[in-house]
Amino acid sequence: MKVRPFYPMSPTENKYMKTIGTIEDAPTCARLWKHFYPRSTVFDLWEVREIFARHFGRRHCFVVHYTDEKDNVSPGENGVRLKIKDSDINAIDGVLPLSWIEEKKEFAFFPGETWKDRTWLEQNKIIAPNKEVMTRLIHGIPGAAELRYLCPPPWETGDKIGQNGTNAPVTGSMGEMHIDEVGYLFHPANHGIKEEQYPAYLLGFAGKSRKKILAEIHAIEKKGVKFRYNVLEDIELLFQFNQDNFKENGYFHDPRFLNAFRELAQMLHQKKMLRVVTVLVDNKTAAVDMAAVWNHTCFFLAGGTSRTVPGIAKLINLHHIQWACSHTHHLGDMPLEEIHSLDFLCGDFGWKERFHLSPRPLYKIIVPEKGHGYAPLS
Repeated sequence: MKVRPFYPMSPTENKYMKTIGTIEDAPTCARLWKHFYPRSTVFDLWEVREIFARHFGRRHCFVVHYTDEKDNVSPGENGVRLKIKDSDINAIDGVLPLSWIEEKKEFAFFPGETWKDRTWLEQNKIIAPNKEVMTRLIHGIPGAAELRYLCPPPWETGDKIGQNGTNAPVTGSMGEMHIDEVGYLFHPANHGIKEEQYPAYLLGFAGKSRKKILAEIHAIEKKGVKFRYNVLEDIELLFQFNQDNFKENGYFHDPRFLNAFRELAQMLHQKKMLRVVTVLVDNKTAAVDMAAVWNHTCFFLAGGTSRTVPGIAKLINLHHIQWACSHTHHLGDMPLEEIHSLDFLCGDFGWKERFHLSPRPLYKIIVPEKGHGYAPLS
């Protein structure tokens, strides 16, 4: 393990930081992630993170917290340097995985897949057993940082990470963790028994609103609607739709992100986790959505729609919801799995709140520059 000494610290800080170090060795960072992260969401999977890390090529900087300062700490020229061996992983109880964003001169949550100063991967977790350890980890970041799409720490909510759905402020380690963006989920079980879930869901709309949405969908259906599932090649149509609609403002304008997403689709397909839904209207492709099924949740990762079919986004999104309510059959080669929730992620395009999805806020922490430079170990 390569461990970097910290910036010069005051006596108070020095005592406070005695169990903190940073690790930049990529294989060791991979071991830390695999050891500590719970694999509860698709974003927890190292296989997903590693793809984006490779395509973006950021420098790793994992801040770690050690449980025992006596055996692991010795004085360093510029602060504290830890004596770390590969076997020391069991002495670590806190991890904050970061990447160095050279063009911004600051850190972001690993793997730093930024586009227009924003990362994309979400539901990021700081691994810490309590607020004190989390505070030490954040104070240990050796430079400015913008940490986005963070799950609230479990001790702040009393609920499972990321599932409380509350907009209450969360007190963080350097002041407050401010709400970043809100993700949206659909839980079929909230709408009664399986046979009644979709009709019950539709009845949740106000009468005029429901009538307008269904009329718009029926107008599309009159032109002839067909669905096809899990055709990997349709991912390229998704990219094309997305680029046509968003041009240079879309993530897929960046070849690093585009190529990472292509590889992500291949990996998910090989692991039987990929779900691709394609809608054809009048025998022409009108919409493509890509999702990953993991841990009884379907995560909708990207989508693209044709401008020539107004209302097609409503049709495909209701199709997803109807599928989740009555998922009793295979779709293409995707294995049958009971679906407990649909995760439509962050990104406010207006429809998510109107479709009565359950909000789940994610948070951000901004760390100001500490008045020192950061030079990754070579």
